[in-house]
Amino acid sequence: MTRTLPPLLEVAWDDKHRCHAWIDGDGPPTLVTRGLRETWPLDERYVSRLRQSGLIAFARMLNIGKNLLIDASLLSALVDCWRSETHTFHFRWGEMTVILQDVSFITGLPLRGRAVVPPPRSPDWKARLNHRFGQPILERSKGVPHVWLRRFMHCPNDATDEVVRCYLIAYLLFIFKWVMFPNTQEDMVYPSYIHLAESIVDVDDEDVPQYNWGSAVLCATYRGLCDASQRRTGTEPVLSGCHTLLQLWPWEHFAGTAPDGLSLLCHQYAAYWRTTCHLVFSHMVEPYNPQRVMRQFELHQEIPPALGRPFARRSHLQTKMGRKSDDWLQTQQPWVDVWQTATDSILQEARPYDEGTYDTYLEWYVRHTRTRLTGAPPARHADSSHAERLDLGLDPHRAARHDDSLWKAQRSRLEASDGASSRTLAPSIFPSERVDPATQQHRRRIVRAVATQRLYADAIVVSEGPYADAVVVTEGPYADVVLVSEGPYADAVLVSEGPYADVVLVSEGPYAGAVVVTEAQRGHSGEHGRATRNRARMLS
Repeated sequence: MTRTLPPLLEVAWDDKHRCHAWIDGDGPPTLVTRGLRETWPLDERYVSRLRQSGLIAFARMLNIGKNLLIDASLLSALVDCWRSETHTFHFRWGEMTVILQDVSFITGLPLRGRAVVPPPRSPDWKARLNHRFGQPILERSKGVPHVWLRRFMHCPNDATDEVVRCYLIAYLLFIFKWVMFPNTQEDMVYPSYIHLAESIVDVDDEDVPQYNWGSAVLCATYRGLCDASQRRTGTEPVLSGCHTLLQLWPWEHFAGTAPDGLSLLCHQYAAYWRTTCHLVFSHMVEPYNPQRVMRQFELHQEIPPALGRPFARRSHLQTKMGRKSDDWLQTQQPWVDVWQTATDSILQEARPYDEGTYDTYLEWYVRHTRTRLTGAPPARHADSSHAERLDLGLDPHRAARHDDSLWKAQRSRLEASDGASSRTLAPSIFPSERVDPATQQHRRRIVRAVATQRLYADAIVVSEGPYADAVVVTEGPYADVVLVSEGPYADAVLVSEGPYADVVLVSEGPYAGAVVVTEAQRGHSGEHGRATRNRARMLS
């Protein structure tokens, strides 16, 4: 019997998607990452050549150290929401994706230049490396082993120019394999990457090739997300692609966490951001769909067009398996040629984003995709009762609210976090200036900001009882957010689901700026408790 799916989903992709592991009650298989697990020092003697090749901004970012090591939990949550049909994340509030603008802002990699399509591996690659580095590679090795490469992590202070070039090649192989283009081979660098490194190092300054690193990294990341989101049997799914880009991307879209200001270099390749050309890297060709996420450009969002021919499915059948000696540049030449005129195929849109159109988009969106990973029914969490909490001397207002938030948090977990983890509060909810929280003006301002927009049409204003003047948003992207405008918790924001579950943010009054974590010690232990406390520290 053929299943009926929402229009944005395709059976060929959906049947193997990780979400079905949640639906079946098994949980998805462990996601394996092959990316950055250590940092290599950036030697100042490499800087000139890295700058000429367009890699210096990325190398400087990597040099900050352990803060960029892999966050497997965050990456797994993103993979769960990825849909290969559209090359976007299907979050509860709409589609989002990593766009070329994000690549520019986060990595600083160039979007103009030669396509990154390594040539077939040379049959004498081992002999060349052995002669150049003076360190033999085992004859049975199919690539450059990680253990061998680590010998060249620290360039000696008294190294000659030739020795420095050797260490620079090793550095480039490291960032190609473990940072920019991680693949399924854990401890081995593809021999074809040697040519890329040598083409940068073994030429005069004026002849350093200019590669289109940015779109290549995004292409590899799209392919990695597509492959990892598919449910595998017998083997653990591996997430390839640029983990550094992928795990920094959500922070760019969290309110208050993105860094202020942008270097002019970030806008150097702005002409490419809204191109509709396909992305190319090595044997991969991946569709790029900025028309689906125009809100990310702060531009007017039309209802995205219907899915066309399933190009992504066909392109994923093109792999290197059994084709190690193929000349992929010749195979990909038509796509490479198209990218040379990428700025001629730009989405033209001058209208700014209008929040008033969001409702129309959201109504279309919820009918065309699966907004939750699973339809598991909610269940009330078994925790100490309100009366038991009173016996412990807890504040009755907080205790009652705590009981309710426990149930909502449990419901969220049963429904298998489906993208609510990235939900942020719209700045328009909060008053633009500080006012006395006891005044009716302040209460009306919050109620008006929340209830007058259709986005918050399902808000409930509580007029009596211990939660008088609270605004409870029951549906939409800010569901389960409680805004308390008066009383002992005036101006507090209680977030009962998502990444800040059970965190109370006090925005004004004697406890302004305080973060009260109600779940860190009770109801959540182990990794979840630590994660909650970490979130509280981040918010404070």
